Amino acid sequence: MQTILNRKISFKIKKHLREIRFIESNSERVSRSARRVLRSAAWDLQAQISRALDNGIRKNRDIEKSIEESEKACELFWKLRGRTHSLLNSLQTIQIEDSIS
Repeated sequence: MQTILNRKISFKIKKHLREIRFIESNSERVSRSARRVLRSAAWDLQAQISRALDNGIRKNRDIEKSIEESEKACELFWKLRGRTHSLLNSLQTIQIEDSIS
């Protein structure tokens, strides 16, 4: 079976690559690059989560404020309703007295 490279040449290349620690140096380079990419992705994910939490907190505050304002408005309208009924009763008693005389 014929090969592209002669056996002696392939052994020399293999020996030379071992001597210069080609695999170790490249694996370190690749792992550093991969760590850098993963670190960047983790920072982006952390920033997105932080923004989502901030938006959620802001929405909750807005909802709580809206609920508080609605409760105040509801209380005001109940008081207004009570006053209206008392004025209506007063007016009815006045009309009755006028119609009697």
